[in-house]
Amino acid sequence: MSQEPVVNEPSAGFEQDNETNKLVEDQNNSALNIVREQLQYERVKNKEFERQLRQKDDAVKSLEVHLGLMEKHMLLSQTLTNKQKMEINKLKTEIKRLGQFTSFLKNSKKKPEENGKNGDDNLDPLAFLEQNHVESQIKAEPYA
Repeated sequence: MSQEPVVNEPSAGFEQDNETNKLVEDQNNSALNIVREQLQYERVKNKEFERQLRQKDDAVKSLEVHLGLMEKHMLLSQTLTNKQKMEINKLKTEIKRLGQFTSFLKNSKKKPEENGKNGDDNLDPLAFLEQNHVESQIKAEPYA
């Protein structure tokens, strides 16, 4: 008995190799699709982060502008407050001078003989005001 050598059919090996190659190719395609999907997901996520970052940058810029305006307003308010305080002090001084002047006039009308003047002589109220004004200016200058 002689045995004939077993010849593998080439078509059976070829089909098996084709199936293996197709499975490997499908596996590679699936892995590639998963990676692409992950890449797309990461791109969408990055776009959302960039949008949020721009939104926060805009908010920061708006707050900086608002802060600058508030600082200007504060400085303007302080300046106006200081000017008002100075004006109040001037008005108080003026009221004091006017009070002294009215009391001087009342006293001069009541007692013309005591002041060394008769009733016909007129007092110079402007000289009185100028004298008191100079004195009040000297006192007020250290505060200015």
